[in-house]
Amino acid sequence: MKHGIKLSAAAILATATAASAATYNVDGLINASYDGFRSSVVHSQDYNGDMSGNIIAEFDQAVTPGGTWEDNGDISFSGSLENGEFQYSASGNIDTSGGGFLSILFSEAYKVITYTFNFDGDLAMGPANSFADGVINLWGDTGTCGQESREGCFGIDLRIAVTEATSEVPLPASALLLLGGLGAIARMRRKK
Repeated sequence: MKHGIKLSAAAILATATAASAATYNVDGLINASYDGFRSSVVHSQDYNGDMSGNIIAEFDQAVTPGGTWEDNGDISFSGSLENGEFQYSASGNIDTSGGGFLSILFSEAYKVITYTFNFDGDLAMGPANSFADGVINLWGDTGTCGQESREGCFGIDLRIAVTEATSEVPLPASALLLLGGLGAIARMRRKK
């Protein structure tokens, strides 16, 4: 009987652990403007890190199917810029307050460059750096701006549309529940 209880407890724990993080599908990027600021673009910056407003590249709205975001942070998706002219793949860790980082690998023919953009969560700047209504809003930069060095000094503004994936009971957890239940029934029959 004790063994059956242990199995049932393990099964419940496994189910609770698996259900603690929600998985979202990355559906696409939103190209829009808010108070004059364009979204889903890479832009230049001046030496003290302020946005200059010069757009370097615009992300295509469509992303490659299969992109995901776990609300505990892990995110990855890929797609293209400038109407398919350049390809990119992004991965990083973004929390539900819109804080974290994204490393984006841009590729064109044989040239590959990676930039890491950082985001501070919960900024009081309109929709910047937040998660609400199925959209992750990100506004940040590479953090490399300075009077001496401007190489790789870029800002980014992203609106990432996501939808929660349908949650299913993981197979290992359901199998443990089934085994625990069968074990308990067998023990009850044996006692009778």
